[in-house]
Amino acid sequence: MQALKEADFKRVVGFGKAVFAEMPTVLEAEYAQKHTEKGGRKAKLCVADILLPAIKYWRQYPTFMEPGLDFGVSATTAHDLTVWTENVLIKSGKFALSGKKKLLEENYFEVILVDVTENTIEKPKKTAKLLFRQEKEAHNQNPSRGRPQKRKDNLHIGSCRTGA
Repeated sequence: MQALKEADFKRVVGFGKAVFAEMPTVLEAEYAQKHTEKGGRKAKLCVADILLPAIKYWRQYPTFMEPGLDFGVSATTAHDLTVWTENVLIKSGKFALSGKKKLLEENYFEVILVDVTENTIEKPKKTAKLLFRQEKEAHNQNPSRGRPQKRKDNLHIGSCRTGA
């Protein structure tokens, strides 16, 4: 990654080489202090490699399994290393982003006005002929195709005279 140009490096990592060069020194100091106090076994990753999964997570937001697989550690370890890296870098104070108050102090506001009044859409007028034109559908046609149907009425109205 160090062979990349500054613009390409910033595009891949999200910040410049100068900021990236400071991060491992801060992490190494904290890592040495942590392990001299408590001891413990040697880490699987060096301090520079601890930084890379965190940067990948910050830049791409994958699941922690992906940076874990890339660097040969479990997803839980990748998560723990990312959280530790974030906490150490924030605690150092060198890498904090300026907040809202800083932006308000600079008196830098950009005002954008957008006209959102409703306008009628100009469309060509449709004539009544086009509005009410309907195609004949097959199921609406007379099955006798214009010939009169023979009606069979089962209902007979009449009087029945029975012999009296």
